[in-house]
Amino acid sequence: MAEIPAVAKLKLTTGSMVEYIMYKTIVAPVDISEVPMSERILAKALFHLQYSDCIVHLLAIAPESTGAEQTDELSIALMGFVAEHIAAHAGKEDHVKLVVKKGAPADQILAYSREVNADLIILGRHRTAGSQLGRPALGSTTVKVSSQAEADISIIKKVE
Repeated sequence: MAEIPAVAKLKLTTGSMVEYIMYKTIVAPVDISEVPMSERILAKALFHLQYSDCIVHLLAIAPESTGAEQTDELSIALMGFVAEHIAAHAGKEDHVKLVVKKGAPADQILAYSREVNADLIILGRHRTAGSQLGRPALGSTTVKVSSQAEADISIIKKVE
């Protein structure tokens, strides 16, 4: 079971105070083939990094059948993606870990989150398939992870 995150108080520009949960370990799965969503997930993770001393684990997941060469290419692409977007957070690069796993996305996210004792998982709502009521629905990965994870979940909506 993940520890309860610390709570800090931040002073807003208006002078009022707001409580902010300080997460220690954040897992942020990204699919760099979906750049806009991955950028939004990374931005949310970097927001937490800006205000705390957390560790952000950017997780890319390849299909189980992916070969070693393709996995290496995914690792290189993930490094390039992060290098392009983390420049504003100089000095915090060592707080971002890049990880590539192979397998079913939900299973890998859950397993890795437990492995690192994550207290926050940032998920993207990639699928916009409608439910039976005609409303947007969450994808199967988001549903499975959010229902089985021991960590808090932050779901990033897809921007149309």
